[in-house]
Amino acid sequence: MVSFDPVSTKEFVMSPVLVEVLRPEQLTEKDVAELNILLQQFSPGSPELSLDCVREIAENECLVVAHDGDVTSPIVGMATLVTYRSPTGRVGRVEYVIVMESVR
Repeated sequence: MVSFDPVSTKEFVMSPVLVEVLRPEQLTEKDVAELNILLQQFSPGSPELSLDCVREIAENECLVVAHDGDVTSPIVGMATLVTYRSPTGRVGRVEYVIVMESVR
């Protein structure tokens, strides 16, 4: 049996998060560096992404990022939305959802 003691539970305060779709022409080296930090939490030891590689992803998929605050704040989360045409219409699938460990 699991019990819950609200007195001993830490208070959870959520800071504002800004979510944006990264466009290929918007991408900077800073964005790529922050995405690579996230990627290492998802798949340690994976090769770093280059600016060209991230631009290609953003051109072909919907690359969504979350900032801890405003767009000048670090990227703390990401996801890709893959879409394709099927016989029944347009289909989308969310992939590679990664959230920075420090903000989970």
